[in-house]
Amino acid sequence: MLVLIPYTIYHIPYIRYRETIAAAVQCFFKVVEISPHNAIAWGLLGRCYMATNQYTDAWEAYNK
Repeated sequence: MLVLIPYTIYHIPYIRYRETIAAAVQCFFKVVEISPHNAIAWGLLGRCYMATNQYTDAWEAYNK
């Protein structure tokens, strides 16, 4: 079960070093489902997409 604590959102990008970027993307999707106006989560989701050369998805995430 994923428990989201507001200050832990900054640590989610480190998942890509421990597991995969895909796992980080899943976490960010859960965050933006719960808090769709969370600019930090959208920005970090965009960074994950940029790291995997998914530029269109990154652009969409950055613009939300």
